[in-house]
Amino acid sequence: FAIGFMNFVFSLYYPALRFRKVPSEKEQAVIDLYKRKMTALAVTIPRQMFLESFTFSRLCVDYDLTKVENGLGILAGFSAIFTWPGMSFTLSRKILNVVEPRLRPDNLKPWIYFRFSEVIHHFFKGEWDRIQAYDEGLVDQSLKIGEFFYTTTYLDILCHSYIERGRIDLAEKCVQRILDIHATYEYDYAKDEYYFLKTLMLVKLRRIHQALRESNEGLAFARQHSYNPDLFSLLAFKSKAQILLDDLAGAEETLQELGRVLSKDKEVPLNRGWRLTSQLLLELRRLGLSSGASHRDGGAKKYRQARRLGRKAIRNSRKVASERTEAYRCLGILEWMEGRQGRALKLWTKSLSEGARLGAQLELAWTYLEAGTRLREKASRYREMNHLSADELLAEAESLFRKMNVPPGEA
Repeated sequence: FAIGFMNFVFSLYYPALRFRKVPSEKEQAVIDLYKRKMTALAVTIPRQMFLESFTFSRLCVDYDLTKVENGLGILAGFSAIFTWPGMSFTLSRKILNVVEPRLRPDNLKPWIYFRFSEVIHHFFKGEWDRIQAYDEGLVDQSLKIGEFFYTTTYLDILCHSYIERGRIDLAEKCVQRILDIHATYEYDYAKDEYYFLKTLMLVKLRRIHQALRESNEGLAFARQHSYNPDLFSLLAFKSKAQILLDDLAGAEETLQELGRVLSKDKEVPLNRGWRLTSQLLLELRRLGLSSGASHRDGGAKKYRQARRLGRKAIRNSRKVASERTEAYRCLGILEWMEGRQGRALKLWTKSLSEGARLGAQLELAWTYLEAGTRLREKASRYREMNHLSADELLAEAESLFRKMNVPPGEA
């Protein structure tokens, strides 16, 4: 592994010394077979994908990839291999920089793989302003040549970014496009992604009963087709919906099922972030129900356990930016509940600054709402945060929800 890794990195920084051999037909077939294996592992066992990718890379860096069918696209795919498991944004970006100037406008397939890897890099790193807008033409051409997996996953990540940015109209367009792929091509993975994205959107918008229905339908579909990655995701968001409905017993049961099916070698930062946030929210609800007895009957231990979950969620969010704003907010709620209101305000301030930097409009609005509501409490020792009163914080939340066309009843 170490030799393969160093060999690959050397090739990225000194490409003129590598990528020279012209592959035979047999060698091209081996490269294509490895590429298919990496694609399969990406959605089943991501850690194994990362480890085996450097055996694959030793094949790739020896050959002139412009002479390999979709060779530059395969190299671009290595960017996602570094991003998806949260290994290195620096090397992910370096790969894209090596590939982009070598792409030809008349060669479609490498562009598809490049855009796929680029949107993943920008989304996970938190460079959302650099994500290119939905390209209908690229999607149509990609589907015509049978690139269903990469097209669906590209739409998945793009849709996720629109949801986080509060562009619900564009997110709905992507969701519908994914559903159309399933209807037109009978591609079941697209239907699976539809359920995940729809549940994610509904939970983010707090349309909880709808979210629960979608998650249950999605779970039935994922189990039927053995789509474990979205099984993990749907269980995490189902538990979150149950927590928001105060069905804590149901949420605990769902998280236990998640723990049974989600092994460490299959968990990537995105899944981990959703699991940690749901676990933290469950603990917050339990502690809220037992308020007034926080340091009796093991209460202090429960606060420590919840704080560990919150800190893990924040550390994990360094690898997946979409979880950052909510992670800071949730840990702030815990500090407030324990009476550390000053620390809570610092965490909410951090949540607001990260949300504003990212453009995470939905989570930004929920943080404004949370902070404003807490400052209105009788027990609050503070009258403002960031020079904004409780009423002004709530007004900011209302303004953001209005801009996103989220009806007040849902906010």
